[in-house]
Amino acid sequence: MLALVAAPLVRAAPADLASLAAGQELRGFRVASVYLDAVDRPMGARFMHRRTGFTLDLLQIESVPQAFTWVNSFATSDQGEPHTQEHLLLLRGIRGRTLQARDSMSLVTSSAFTQTWRTSYFFHTTAGMDVFFDVFAEQQRAMLHPDYSDAEIRLEVRNFGVSRNAEGALRLEEKGTVYNEMVSSMANPLWKEWRAANHVVYGERHPLGYNQGGEPSGIRTMRPEDIRRFHAASHHLANMGTIAAFPKTTALGDVLARFDRMLMRDAPKGAPRRADSLEQLPPPAGDPAGAIRMYEYPNQNEQQPSPFSLVWPADRRLDAGEQLLAELFFDALAGDATTNLYRIFIDSRTLKSDLGARSVSANVQPWGGHPIAIAFRDANPARMTDEGLKAARALAVGEIERIATLPAGSAELREFNERVASRVVERERELAKFVGTPPGFGARGGGSEWMDHLLLLEKTAEARKSLTLKPQIAFVRTALTASGNVWRDYLAKWKVTGVTPYIAGARPSAALVRREEA
Repeated sequence: MLALVAAPLVRAAPADLASLAAGQELRGFRVASVYLDAVDRPMGARFMHRRTGFTLDLLQIESVPQAFTWVNSFATSDQGEPHTQEHLLLLRGIRGRTLQARDSMSLVTSSAFTQTWRTSYFFHTTAGMDVFFDVFAEQQRAMLHPDYSDAEIRLEVRNFGVSRNAEGALRLEEKGTVYNEMVSSMANPLWKEWRAANHVVYGERHPLGYNQGGEPSGIRTMRPEDIRRFHAASHHLANMGTIAAFPKTTALGDVLARFDRMLMRDAPKGAPRRADSLEQLPPPAGDPAGAIRMYEYPNQNEQQPSPFSLVWPADRRLDAGEQLLAELFFDALAGDATTNLYRIFIDSRTLKSDLGARSVSANVQPWGGHPIAIAFRDANPARMTDEGLKAARALAVGEIERIATLPAGSAELREFNERVASRVVERERELAKFVGTPPGFGARGGGSEWMDHLLLLEKTAEARKSLTLKPQIAFVRTALTASGNVWRDYLAKWKVTGVTPYIAGARPSAALVRREEA
């Protein structure tokens, strides 16, 4: 990212997206790449602000003005600094409260969430462009120059109140918005499984292994100076970016000029600061190969159906084409009723496992070493012993090894590849619909799909990037029509075959309920 900012500039003054090219300069920004729609017409671009290092992705989509702003917010402990910062910036201090008041008066819908290594703030307004930029400027002030007090930090994070127990006796009670939210989350079996998976893959003291929301034990130790130190380190313009969508009638130069004026208010005197990135992280420090991590969650019913996953280590590098190919392979392996692992673990007619799981799915994480997970849901806890879990792992790994060794030209390999090919068609349709639909930034429950998609495109070499992944789709189709068994080489390259995956999951514990109530 910084290399793009510092690279030599090609002087030009393009008037619209159609005339943009990488390296051109416009209104304080440098063009990094151009985004193409389903028929290869420019519909957006990435701009790097020269003075601040801020990343601005502009999209031309017929919609109300809307923006999705992200901050690289790697956790530095289990205190939950990223999550706490999200709460404070939006709700506390004069600036946080002003931002909330402006939303209600400006026909603005907004929301925010914290993920493993980024925190996102997003909104849209039906009141027009002027209001959009006013709200964006207010958001920028709140994010970069918060004025919450130490007392507000303690109130939001953790404090004490007085309550009565069942016998009517008074007792001290821990509370606080962040604390209460995370105590509730940590009782969720899916959250416990996710924590176990992060720990087994990255280690307990790795930025991607920490709990960005905060462990209750960590939240108890947070002091105001901790959150202020975190803010100073992470919340600067080079560490931030915005995806903004505007109607096609909006003049590109005017939009860039307005963003430039706002960003220049907080431009550093010298060069932009260095942005945090995944590439700067230490290598994963996970458990030994094949390790099992099962965390308890509180539940009176010790037969409550529970989750577990098989997880391959975070030790691979995938470009956008191989990321797509891996996703499609695992979609065809574990998912709906047509998939191999569904037949082995779920379908009563072909069942080979007695775990009692009700669903199976897979995920290829697109960052952080690309760990791969096969997730089982609602398994029978009585059968989730170490030996039972190892038996399930052996079945899944054995099926992957079998697919990798299917003879070239065999009917079964052809049928599997046809299922992958049908998913390619589905993905093409989904992408065409995705890029043609307003993003919906600001909606409660909205996700990070656009941010994730543009992160994937960062792994492509082209300056003119296809939002519908045309080169990557073509790569997958070529792989599927190649002679031989394409999966043999790719599964070995991806360190899937020949590797014993971890097991991570959650088990119910009535004893944990009793301890927490004591």
